[in-house]
Amino acid sequence: MSNPHDRFFKAVFGQREHAVDHFQRFLPSKMVGALDLAGTESVPGSFVDEALTERLSDLLFRIPLRHAPEGGPSESFIYLLFEHQSTVDDMMAFRLLRYMTRIWDRWLGEHPTAKRLPVVVPLVLYQGPRPWTAVTEFGGLFTLPHARGEAFASCVPQFEMVLNDLSQVDDEALRQGAMAGIGRLLLKHIRDPDLEDKLSDLLDSLSAGAIGVLKAVALVVEYVLQASEVSDVTLARILEHKAGPRAGEIAMTTAEKLLQQGRLEGRAEGREEGRLRKARGVVLRLVELRFGEASEAVAAHVGAASEVQLDRWTERLLEASSVNEALELEAE
Repeated sequence: MSNPHDRFFKAVFGQREHAVDHFQRFLPSKMVGALDLAGTESVPGSFVDEALTERLSDLLFRIPLRHAPEGGPSESFIYLLFEHQSTVDDMMAFRLLRYMTRIWDRWLGEHPTAKRLPVVVPLVLYQGPRPWTAVTEFGGLFTLPHARGEAFASCVPQFEMVLNDLSQVDDEALRQGAMAGIGRLLLKHIRDPDLEDKLSDLLDSLSAGAIGVLKAVALVVEYVLQASEVSDVTLARILEHKAGPRAGEIAMTTAEKLLQQGRLEGRAEGREEGRLRKARGVVLRLVELRFGEASEAVAAHVGAASEVQLDRWTERLLEASSVNEALELEAE
């Protein structure tokens, strides 16, 4: 699972307390009333196709019912599937059905004498910027003439997924719940072009000295740096203001670790290019101060120079008698 959205989702909501926080706030109230959320347990394993592991990530939790049905299983499952693409998946309901049948297959393997199946609640957390438009009821995937639909209704499996569309939920509602709130807000806004301006507000619940805050800082840093264009320096400044000097240090050390691991795509190259642009600007400014405006040939020569050449020319420009001598240009 190499996608930073998937990693962040699992890092946050794979923790039982944050998952329970989300269920409490964003499952339908009737479901919340029927479940003993205090007894929530994470179930290891994945039910996502290997071919889809770059696109989807799943979490499964075993949650006891408050009042178990007589003669039936005493537990109900919440299956939490995260769809991280910005486009809507029209076949999500079908994929959910496939995952649900795998859960039941495993249940029957573990309970061979069972006469009933546990309920599986498919919960989808959607972070796309536009509202979800695909069907949420499995039956909506079938096309039958309206006049014939009733004749075949008994043959069509029926279930409805619980959809949490972050784009349609107010930020104040998403904010509730400390780290779970930060997770929801970042998933919603991570692609916003003005994310840097919003970050301070999105991370408002981070506070110096709070239990677990430094662990939360590390999760935030890794996600923001890998999934957005916010710089490590800017992020460190914001986190230091929110959660203290140690948070700023974590931001910088995490950024360096990610660079070394090659997990900040383009960031190392971007930093190198930034240094070269700055060095070229210094050389051209020195040329202008000593010898007047640089010609197109000189500007092109500087623009193609390496970092080593730029360092050498910077020193030579202080004493050279001509721009050609300083920049090691052959006289025309």
